[in-house]
Amino acid sequence: MIESRANRQQEAQNATIDLSEDDRFALQRMLRFLYTGDYFELYKQELQNALDSPGSQKFTLDTPATSTDPNPPTATTHDSINTPSSLPSLKRKRGDDSKQVERRHKSKKRTATAALNNALVYALAEKYDIKDLKDASQKKFAALCLNGRWYDDDILATMRTVYSTTLAGDRGLRDSILTVYSRNHSQLLQNPGLPTLLTEDSELALDVLKT
Repeated sequence: MIESRANRQQEAQNATIDLSEDDRFALQRMLRFLYTGDYFELYKQELQNALDSPGSQKFTLDTPATSTDPNPPTATTHDSINTPSSLPSLKRKRGDDSKQVERRHKSKKRTATAALNNALVYALAEKYDIKDLKDASQKKFAALCLNGRWYDDDILATMRTVYSTTLAGDRGLRDSILTVYSRNHSQLLQNPGLPTLLTEDSELALDVLKT
C-alpha cells in the first residue's frame, strides 16, 4: 500500500497512470462506477466459470447472475474460487430434490465469487483514493457476508484475499468476513486449510483469536 501511494505521486508528476498491475475486471467495475454511479458485482459468465471450477459440480446456468450486460468480460481464474473435490454441503437433506441441491450450490458460488470481486474493487478504490467507490464496494461485500451462503473453503479464500489487500487499520472488509468466520467457526476448525492460513497471516490469526 505504501508503495502504491509512492507510485501515485510519481504518476502525478508524470501526468500518467500505470494500470498494468491492476486487475482488469476490477478496473472495468471502477470505470463503470465512475460513469454510472454503480457497478455489476457479478457477471453471468463469471458465475458460470465458478460453477465449472475444479471440484465443483457442473450445472448449466440459464439465468443472468445480475442485470444483463451486453458486453460482459470473459472470466479468468481470479473470478473463480475453487471448492474442494468433496462437497458435503451438496449432500441432499431430507426432502430435498436435485433442483434444491443445485440452487444451494449456485447460491454459495454466487456469494463467494461476488465477494471476491467486491474485495478487489475495494482494494482498487483504496489505491486510487475513490471514497464513494470504496463505500459502495464495502456495502456490497457486507451484504454478501450478512446474507450469503458459503462453502468453508470459500470463506478461507475470501479471508486470505481481504487480509492481503487491506491495511491493518482498515476494518471495512475485515470485520465483515470475520462475522462469516464466527458464524461458521465450528466447521472451519475442522478444515485443514485454517491452520495454514493463520500461519501465513499473523494479523488474521490475531483477529481470529479475538473473535
